Amino acid sequence: MPLPLDDGRTYKVLPGGSHLGAIVTVAELGNQVEQFGDQEPVTKRMLYLGFEFPEEKLDDGRPMTHYAVLNVSFHEKAKLVRWFRALGDKPARGWDIATWLGKPLLVIVESYENKEGQEKAKITGLAKPPKGAKLPDLHNELLCYCIGAGKPQDADGFDKLPEWVQKKILTGPDYKEELTEADIPF
Repeated sequence: MPLPLDDGRTYKVLPGGSHLGAIVTVAELGNQVEQFGDQEPVTKRMLYLGFEFPEEKLDDGRPMTHYAVLNVSFHEKAKLVRWFRALGDKPARGWDIATWLGKPLLVIVESYENKEGQEKAKITGLAKPPKGAKLPDLHNELLCYCIGAGKPQDADGFDKLPEWVQKKILTGPDYKEELTEADIPF
């Protein structure tokens, strides 16, 4: 007899299209290892961007949020460069992405179905907002997390990151061997 389980949570998926929003979190993820299929694993420096969409609401009235994880690459075809050039910026080594925290921008979202048939959304680009567009007050606190020197969990703002982002940072190749069980809070 089958016993279908459900954790009781429902998720509202950000609809596809262009949405007025803002970056509310910028977090350095450090080096991360990625492997696709049978290819050799590749280590890449990565960045987490958390977005808030004040005009898109959850059932409880809070604004919807979504995220993107990007490679830190300044190659002309890199997503980071393409996205921020579309906003009129010029990403290069030493560029401070935190200057974009809280500023209005148009976020392009694509809806899709995953292999399990669940509706999902992913951020596929950024653009300048329409002239005169006003971003409503943001609900979430603006956060810029930089790993810096020392243990990543000691840096300001680490405890405010989503748990899965904290885990990604702590299990990355830069810190995995240095940490003890006591260092990982989950």
